[in-house]
Amino acid sequence: MTKQRKLKGGRNSFQEECCDLFADMAHALGLPQSFGLIYGLLYSDARTLCFGEIVGRLGISKGSASQGIRALREFGAIKLVSRESDRREYFAPETELRKLIGGFLQGTIQPHLQSGGDRLLKLETTHSVDLSPLGIEGDVLLERFHKLQSWYRKGESTLPLIAKILG
Repeated sequence: MTKQRKLKGGRNSFQEECCDLFADMAHALGLPQSFGLIYGLLYSDARTLCFGEIVGRLGISKGSASQGIRALREFGAIKLVSRESDRREYFAPETELRKLIGGFLQGTIQPHLQSGGDRLLKLETTHSVDLSPLGIEGDVLLERFHKLQSWYRKGESTLPLIAKILG
């Protein structure tokens, strides 16, 4: 899906393949490919890397790198690492799958569920009454609205179970 990326700094094909693999995964999940590139670079390097090294090695903008690092930290996909004699921030990948999935669910799915619940409540209070004059069409739409509510409740109750299993 992504084009083969040549990393700056003469790194190996393992790193290039990891960057491409994680960029494709990020894209498939609806995330910017730069998130996957950053994670792939950190995953495939035995050393921790600082912001400047990430930008330089991937050849991405500082804005993309900053946004990606911030999001990946929020998801728990990367960790901040300190070095004693250096004030710069260094980053390392989280390599536990359950932590990665749990962080992704909390960072992406949970906010959408909350937003969806608010929107369903708004729909219920403002629009469900408006469906009655539509007759049979209104009945169909009301049935679909109730199905949406059911989906929401299932998602809302399933996410904590998944998080518990992963935790």
